[in-house]
Amino acid sequence: MGHNHDIKQGSIIILGDFDIDMSKNNYYGHKLMDAIKRLALYQINQHFTRITNKNSSLVDLIANNEPSLKYKVHLTPKITDHSIISLNIKDEGKREIRTR
Repeated sequence: MGHNHDIKQGSIIILGDFDIDMSKNNYYGHKLMDAIKRLALYQINQHFTRITNKNSSLVDLIANNEPSLKYKVHLTPKITDHSIISLNIKDEGKREIRTR
C-alpha cells in the first residue's frame, strides 16, 4: 500500500515514539492531543504501533498539517516490539522522499 502525497510549502510532519498511549482515554493523551490541536496539526495514525503478547498500544505517532497524508503500519518484520511506520511523500520538486 504505497501512497504518495505532494508536500506543500510550509508542511509540517512530526513523528516518533511519544510514550503516551493514544488508544486509551488518559490525562497525558488529552494533554498531547490538546498541544497537537493548538499547533493546528492532526494526529493521523489510528492503528496500534506497539504490540506484545499482553497488550497493544498506539505510542508511535504522526502529527502533521496535512490530514490526508497516507501512511502504513508494518506489522512485520519487527526488530523490537514497535511496528515500523512508513510514509511515501514527494516534495515540491517531485523528488521522492521515503522515511521509515
